[in-house]
Amino acid sequence: MSDHDVLNEIVELQVRLAYQDDIIDGLNAQVATLNQQMDVLQKQMQYLVRSMRTLSDGDAAAPAANEPPPHY
Repeated sequence: MSDHDVLNEIVELQVRLAYQDDIIDGLNAQVATLNQQMDVLQKQMQYLVRSMRTLSDGDAAAPAANEPPPHY
């Protein structure tokens, strides 16, 4: 292998490394964005669960749908 071939190999490896660094930076940004979205969704889910529990707790005092009214 000549010096020219070795130099070409080194340049090719540097180009590949720069490309991979760019890809990794893009993926890291994507992961950060997805983590933020996941945090928002988790908070929304917690809110919905609390709301559903509140609604179901309020329904405990209401008569059942199949139960006849008290005047029967």
